[in-house]
Amino acid sequence: MPDSILGERARVSQRAIEAARLMGAPTLNTFRRRFTSGYSSFEDMTGGDQATADTLRQLYPGGIEDVELVVGCQVEKCMSGGWALPSTIGQVRARHSRDTAEMRPRHSRDAAETQPRH
Repeated sequence: MPDSILGERARVSQRAIEAARLMGAPTLNTFRRRFTSGYSSFEDMTGGDQATADTLRQLYPGGIEDVELVVGCQVEKCMSGGWALPSTIGQVRARHSRDTAEMRPRHSRDAAETQPRH
């Protein structure tokens, strides 16, 4: 990736962090606990990427609970099973898909027979 693109990307991320702080966005772990468990360590979050875990440890000396949502979703391990989605986004997407499927009426002959007729 050319340095000029990377430099611009870093500025965008800084703006995203500032906007998230201003709007009161939850931390990564607070958000994750709505759908799944929180991360227990920087290494857990990064999937064992020690260099990234060490950088996060320097940026967030208060620990894993302080990692912001916008940062965490960019550096966390990808969900298992593919799509290259960050784990948290993958969990949210899976939960949304399940919830949506449960709200849809069943499309089968049995379901049609049990639906009230108007």
